[in-house]
Amino acid sequence: VGLPRSSYFYHRARIDVADKYAGVRHAMADIFERNYRCYGYRRIHASLCRQSVKISEKVVRRLMKQECLVPVTRKRRRFGSYMGEIS
Repeated sequence: VGLPRSSYFYHRARIDVADKYAGVRHAMADIFERNYRCYGYRRIHASLCRQSVKISEKVVRRLMKQECLVPVTRKRRRFGSYMGEIS
């Protein structure tokens, strides 16, 4: 396979290890749903800090991507200078 022996056993052992962010994932999804799917990673991170969950913003971003927690955004309207027909 071309994988070093130690790496093979490391990855094999990682399969049995429980997810250390399982509780955080549930809390993030709960915060996200309670706030109408509008919170991004910054506000979710702030909410977790208020609940005394110490976790970095990068981890929050990664977990949000894995859980498919994408906030709803409106499309920006492009500028148009047309004001109608001159009568």
